Amino acid sequence: MTTLTPGGLYETRFVELANTSSKKLKAKMQAAKQWLYEHFHEKPSDIIEKLNVKLIGHYRYYGISDNHNKLRRFQNYCRRQLFIALNRRSQKKLTWEKYQNILKYNPIVEPKIYISTWQ
Repeated sequence: MTTLTPGGLYETRFVELANTSSKKLKAKMQAAKQWLYEHFHEKPSDIIEKLNVKLIGHYRYYGISDNHNKLRRFQNYCRRQLFIALNRRSQKKLTWEKYQNILKYNPIVEPKIYISTWQ
């Protein structure tokens, strides 16, 4: 699940920081890309709704203190891959401004820390 790294002292106690394993993160990114390419023919609102369910599950599993950077990295990767998948739908390409307009009405969920190790 995670890789433990020395984190130093926090209020007179030694802590270890938990980060998502790079190997597992890369596998999750490839799985997300594959899923997007299999479902790019659906309506964008339906794709984003299903993608949000997958992202929330990812955040709940990996959402531990000090892992926010990896969660944000996964979210940004999914956002970029969604843009690429939507561009494959037709010869008329989707501009970044139109894509941002789609995301304004169908937002992608933000990363959230569900488990705090600081308490």
